[in-house]
Amino acid sequence: MKVKVMLLGVMIFTFLLLPAKVLGAGSIDLSTNKITLKKGETTTFTITANNAAGKVILSSSDSSVATIEVQSKTDIDTDSDIFLDNSSKTIKVTALEEGTCDILVELDDVTTYDAEALTDSKKIEVEVGNATSDESATSSESGSTPESNYNNTNTNQVEKTTVKASNNISNPKTVDVNVFAVIALLITMCILGFVGYKKVKKTK
Repeated sequence: MKVKVMLLGVMIFTFLLLPAKVLGAGSIDLSTNKITLKKGETTTFTITANNAAGKVILSSSDSSVATIEVQSKTDIDTDSDIFLDNSSKTIKVTALEEGTCDILVELDDVTTYDAEALTDSKKIEVEVGNATSDESATSSESGSTPESNYNNTNTNQVEKTTVKASNNISNPKTVDVNVFAVIALLITMCILGFVGYKKVKKTK
């Protein structure tokens, strides 16, 4: 009997010494808090549930400026609400018109794995610019026009052609000088050889 009690005590003591699983603080996190786009552009952001689970409601404060679309939906997901369980979702943002709006992220019955309720809502600021006006402003700032760019291009091409032509003209002269030098050297060697041959013949 005493042995059984001792064994039971050892088992209980050992169980108490086993490390308990510690969970990190639960949260719902966004990959960004501000998005800047030009009209017609798209981008994505991510919503992540860390040690938490529940329903998240999504909306755009002005759908005429930017819209949202949930990627890789499950059967219970829509573009306006998703369910997360220690997981993440990617949301696509499309810029429609110039202006600003907010993407609202509201937590609906979201709790951590420690049974703590999460109620803080979040938002992402979206700013949409006009791509056409931005490009025009860039052209004006540079002080260039299509006609002036064409003229500059033609001028550069003429200058390059002139330089190339001058290079091509100078090269044949150099080649000619080298050829004449080689011919003169060969003639000199022939003359010296012929003179040497005559001397040797006279000696004999």
